[in-house]
Amino acid sequence: MDAYLKYFRGGRGYTAVGEVCASYMTNLRPEVIRDVCGRVRIIVVLRNPVERFISHYRHYIRQGKLDKRGFQALTLNTMASATGLLPELLRFGQYTADLQSYLDTFGAARVHVIINDDIDAAPVTVVQRLYRFLGVNPDFVPPAIGGRVNQGYVHRYEPLEIVRRHVSALLRARADWAIEPIGRSRPARAFKRLNRDPAGLTVAPGVRERLHDYYAEDVCRLERLLELDLSAWRREPCLQPTAAQHTAERAAMPRVP
Repeated sequence: MDAYLKYFRGGRGYTAVGEVCASYMTNLRPEVIRDVCGRVRIIVVLRNPVERFISHYRHYIRQGKLDKRGFQALTLNTMASATGLLPELLRFGQYTADLQSYLDTFGAARVHVIINDDIDAAPVTVVQRLYRFLGVNPDFVPPAIGGRVNQGYVHRYEPLEIVRRHVSALLRARADWAIEPIGRSRPARAFKRLNRDPAGLTVAPGVRERLHDYYAEDVCRLERLLELDLSAWRREPCLQPTAAQHTAERAAMPRVP
């Protein structure tokens, strides 16, 4: 607990202080956050699950969890092999049940959901709504708004990538405070340019279609839960739920405290 709280030592006097983690919604029960931090405000950013899968797959190649030589081409066969080895590749894109648990635990008024497509289309509007949710100045516009940060890539040279992984692991173990400033440094940016494979990750025909079909039911459930139009995330219209399904979904809706 002390190691976690040290990240917030400089936060006294601020209206809003927080942290970001890509895996809390899928890997951490909301009751744990509530018991440790109290009834905090939760921000959830959801990405098109198909594009999230492809990004996660690319990330696992860079991490070495998937061998670049066998998996740099994402085909129906390599997708089946990868998801057999690492089932979370698919599971992490099924948002509805995990989001429901956070809504139930914290209440809808304390959970702010952002759709990643909206960040691309209208970043200022998204930021203003977020700031109002947090109770801070909604007129402030971050200087980096609209830019892309921390873009994923497939590495070019395996030995260089192995060195990067070892250095990263060493920093996390002994000086995790240094990871972010080092990552923004000129040498780190130069390293990324040098070791970025221009061929990148190739996605074969049929892969996105298969993923769309896999996530279709969960996307429709998410639409109904959030009362949002997520038609850009699916290929077919959502079927209307049966009376029994509708009753079950309504019973699972978040309770506002």
